[in-house]
Amino acid sequence: MENHINKSFSSHLKMIAHDITESIFFEKLHNMGGIVEEFLEGEIKMSPSVQCVIGPDKVIEIVSTHDQLLGGARPRGAGALLQR
Repeated sequence: MENHINKSFSSHLKMIAHDITESIFFEKLHNMGGIVEEFLEGEIKMSPSVQCVIGPDKVIEIVSTHDQLLGGARPRGAGALLQR
């Protein structure tokens, strides 16, 4: 399974930041870490979001919460999209 994902991942990744190549993206992801999200299809669409600060002492502070408006080709702040 992991081998299949490694072989097919690039064909499902669309770079939307013009100054970032796929290799730079994965280098930054490796160095900085990241979160992967997947959109689940359904009749009702909701996209709650939360921003947190996790301190060195592992204390989590919730900074804000909101519902995101869905639509458009590019989520704000995104460098790449994983497409099916």
